[in-house]
Amino acid sequence: MKLRLNFILLLAAILFSSPVSADNPTRIIKGASVPDRTPARYVMDCIVNAPYTPEFQVLDTESAFGRYAPMSKEEKILKLLGYEQ
Repeated sequence: MKLRLNFILLLAAILFSSPVSADNPTRIIKGASVPDRTPARYVMDCIVNAPYTPEFQVLDTESAFGRYAPMSKEEKILKLLGYEQ
């Protein structure tokens, strides 16, 4: 029983003492560049340059906590995909 407890404590000490975090500079491979973690969005040219790309009628609110606007508005497909603000 005492041997088993000592083994568990030794194992826990080894596991919790080693630095295993992702931002630990000792785990970086030398010569490698920093990875780009910004999200990238890609859209096909045939969607952007299509002559008959539909426009959508959407209901929008007047503010973040307000009611719906009385009129709908037209949105292009790029706005719905997140490319235009």
